[in-house]
Amino acid sequence: RQEMAALRKEFALSRQMMSWQDGLDLAPEIQQLSVNLMDAGMPTALRTLLTDSIQHLETADQALPVVQELLVHALTRAEMAMPQTGVHALCGPSGSGKTSMVARLAHAAAQAHGADQQVMISFADQRPGAWGQMQLLAAQAGVTCYRAADSAMLKVLLDDLAGKTIWIDTSGTDFAAQAQMLVQNHADILLHAVLPVDATVTNVQKILQNSTISWASLMLSKTEIGRAHV
Repeated sequence: RQEMAALRKEFALSRQMMSWQDGLDLAPEIQQLSVNLMDAGMPTALRTLLTDSIQHLETADQALPVVQELLVHALTRAEMAMPQTGVHALCGPSGSGKTSMVARLAHAAAQAHGADQQVMISFADQRPGAWGQMQLLAAQAGVTCYRAADSAMLKVLLDDLAGKTIWIDTSGTDFAAQAQMLVQNHADILLHAVLPVDATVTNVQKILQNSTISWASLMLSKTEIGRAHV
């Protein structure tokens, strides 16, 4: 129902934008660029903002640098330093890239603080091939990995690995409930939300509108989707 409501809102906004855009005296190349942004799946609100910023230009060669500058500026954030200690659990919907993100973080932390201090843990992930993928990525990152089938086993591992930086990959099934369970049973865990750049409205709301979970960070994955469209 939430997805359908979001789609209806997007359609209504798109109709309003078409009326607004028809009233603009856009150059042919700028008009075509706006159509291309729509075909690429860009949200209507963002497309409206970009079109408004380039409506006075004449050619795509003039407009594209402006569009790129606006998008890059919006995504600019301070670089996050790799933590030297702590237990970090990555939570998010299935297919969001949590396992790959865990491997990247463990590898980066290994480069900064030493591979012997980094550990990857696969927690309650019963997907076929998930454990094999984790082992392969851990080997590529040069760090040790373990598998915890349930919360009790995870606690044993965390006690044994105290003092190391631990990166936990979680299952995507009902990830919000799993995040709450982790915090309730393991108070020292820091939760990091992982979403792909093309995440659905429902999954974004599960993270950003859930006041019961305190997220340490929000990580965006699969940014190559955006680059492919550009």
